[in-house]
Formats: sequence, C-alpha cells, structure tokens
Amino acid sequence: MKLFLVLALVFASAAAFPKYYRDIDGFIVGGQNANIADFPYTLSMRRNGGHICGASVIAARWALTAAHCVPGAPASQMTFRGGSANRLSGGVLFQADQVHMHPQYQVPSQLNNDVAVLRVTANFAGTNIATVSLAGSGGDMAAGARALINGWGHTQWQGSLATNLQWAEVGVVSRAACQSAYGNIITTSMLCASHPGRDACQGDSGGPLTTLAHLQHGVVSFGHQCAHPNFPGVYARVGVPVIRSWINSVSGV
Repeated sequence: MKLFLVLALVFASAAAFPKYYRDIDGFIVGGQNANIADFPYTLSMRRNGGHICGASVIAARWALTAAHCVPGAPASQMTFRGGSANRLSGGVLFQADQVHMHPQYQVPSQLNNDVAVLRVTANFAGTNIATVSLAGSGGDMAAGARALINGWGHTQWQGSLATNLQWAEVGVVSRAACQSAYGNIITTSMLCASHPGRDACQGDSGGPLTTLAHLQHGVVSFGHQCAHPNFPGVYARVGVPVIRSWINSVSGV
C-alpha cells in the first residue's frame, strides 16, 4: 500500500504547487547504513505485515508516529518491528491495541499536528530496544542546529527500497525560510530541516528527528520530492504545547 497525496499549497505569488507526504515505503536520501544499537528507539511500523512508516518508542507500551500514517487503520492490523536494522527480519514484533490520532490534525489544506500515538499489548523490550526522550513543552530547535533522521526504503526520489535502516545528519532551517519555500502552510507546529543531497522522503513518515544527543524534536511529515534544494523537509514539532500536552494526556509521557 502506498499513500500518495498531492497538496495544493499556495505561495505568496498565489501559484499552486504540488506537495507530497513523506509516505509509505520510506527512505533516507543521501544516508548511510545504520546500526540499530545507535537508534534503539526506531521502529518499523507495519500494516498487515508490510512496512508502511517509521515510528519511535516513547514509553514501555507507546510509540509515536505521524497521523497521516494511520487514518482508517484498525489497531489489529498494526504491528511494530523493534531491535533490528533490517525491516524484513530480526528483532521483536509488537502488536498494537490502540491507535490515537491528534484531534487537531488537519489535512489536506493544512498538515498541522501530524502526530499519532499507538499502544502495544506488551512492553517494548529486547536487545537494542529503548525509549527516546521527547522535547519538553515549548521545546524547539534553533536554525542551524544539527539533527539526525533515520528510516527504511528508497535511497533516491522514486528509487528502490533499502532493506537496512539508513541515517543522515541534516540542519534545522528557520521557520521564516521554510515559509518562503512553502507559504503559510508552515506553522509553529512544524519544524523544517535540510542538507544538500540529504532528506527524509516517502515512507520515512512517522520516523524521528532528534538532536545529536538523541532528544526527539520532530516527526517526519511532508515535503516536495526528496532532497530538493529549494524545499526543506517538514516535521511535526514535538515540543509545541498543542502536540506535547496531547502526547502526555494520552500516553502519560
């Protein structure tokens, strides 16, 4: 299954331009093979056995992902593979039993609050499985700060899937610069990041963006193509109060 949504975003010039979710079958462009021991909080989220999005372990029984990864998905169809860099094998599989989308998630006119949390039936536990700390309420990353992204899948726009987890380092872009690229769709509930030749892309949706010290500030959300020089990747901002307080109210994290 591959979700491919075209968003008509209006620029200051009033010209409409298509945008695409960082969606199913995801990949990191310009990345390199990752050791799962370096990203033990990263999960392959699966529907009916196939990888659809990334996610992160935020508590013993809770995972964080993108809201656009889960509309219409019953918990019975959702599982996670943890503790393996290989999206096809190894590690431990965990069954979801609850799916919660942010109540103020908006699509397609605006991709605000693109986060969801899922509960699993048994604790996330095993070799190379650990929780990631989340940015606190009000937390943000300054323009120019370095960040880490990771995910499975293609290694170039419209390329082929990678079996091994990929990671890359990117730089945070100011919200003003991001708005110059995308227009007013960029809000304080979003964080933007880029690096020449590196980006998250389709299928990396839901995966984490963290500081170099592995504090999660972002959730892969959307962008125009992948590693486009004029369009940074866009992430749901974990620390904005409307998102952070909701995560806490549902998961206790």
